[in-house]
Amino acid sequence: MFQTIGVCGTGNMGRAIVKGLVAAHAIAADHIYLYNIHKEKAEALAKETGAVVVDTPEELARQSQGLIMAVKPNLMELALEAVRESLPADSVLISIAAGISLEKLAFYTGPETKIVRVMPNTPAKVGEAMIAVCRNKNVTEEAFATAMKIFAAVGQAEEIE
Repeated sequence: MFQTIGVCGTGNMGRAIVKGLVAAHAIAADHIYLYNIHKEKAEALAKETGAVVVDTPEELARQSQGLIMAVKPNLMELALEAVRESLPADSVLISIAAGISLEKLAFYTGPETKIVRVMPNTPAKVGEAMIAVCRNKNVTEEAFATAMKIFAAVGQAEEIE
């Protein structure tokens, strides 16, 4: 399992993922880092779960072995630009944005970035999601297994090609 997980975006899906991870005891709450452009949203989730709020997307990226990008698709390019330079080479970027391919994510972050693309659905809020998961060629089996465990905390995750 990743030692640290960052969540960029604490709206409905980011919130559901964090709450699922904490409820499943998949990772210690104080090893989950949160960033939201509206800091009060991140702070409210941190108060509820014990996660840690960071002040910048760059700090979030530096802290995260697994960085979950839980932002709306129309904001993804800007969010990726904010974290791109700070993401450690061994970290895995996990996108839940609909309609943004692995290729486009790699275009924004660089060809060596380890990327997992996840398509959760709203039943994640109650731990009953059906989740499709795919990865690029840079993601190791171990890292992919860890990503699958993250999403098993909010539902049933299945790998797709």
